[in-house]
Amino acid sequence: MESLQKIYEQISKINWFCNCGNEINTSININCEYSKNWKLASANCKSSKWENVQTETRNIMTSLLDRDWSDKFQMWNNIGAQAKQLCKTGVTPKIEEYINNKSLDVIVLHSIEWDIITAMMEYAYSPYVKSGFYTELLKVYENGNFPCGWKGKWPDGNLLIY
Repeated sequence: MESLQKIYEQISKINWFCNCGNEINTSININCEYSKNWKLASANCKSSKWENVQTETRNIMTSLLDRDWSDKFQMWNNIGAQAKQLCKTGVTPKIEEYINNKSLDVIVLHSIEWDIITAMMEYAYSPYVKSGFYTELLKVYENGNFPCGWKGKWPDGNLLIY
């Protein structure tokens, strides 16, 4: 399995939300649409539709690991705890400060943490399963944008980005 340190160093260099309100200027493998402001982005982020997409995409990865690499999957909780600890001591405080300054709902913070930790998990398990949805979301964050929801019925539809 890949060490989390390399992906964490990449994440720690993100200039969070610096491009919100602008179109993403990097290529991602997901069709996208744009949210117009933080109010709409926050509302989309808090929707059950977005939570279901986030959960379903993570479940796809864990199902594949459990089916094809059960011995490696046994480390999931330990790797997840490491990823969460790295985030809590590094990037989460920066994100939390921004969210507090914008008076955004704490659910926005939790959604971002979920995305980052799961992107780290995809990275850790990349020798066994193809990187996917969360690696693409990480590209959005690295561009300074905020992936905030889903329009349409999963897996068809578009990623909402602010």
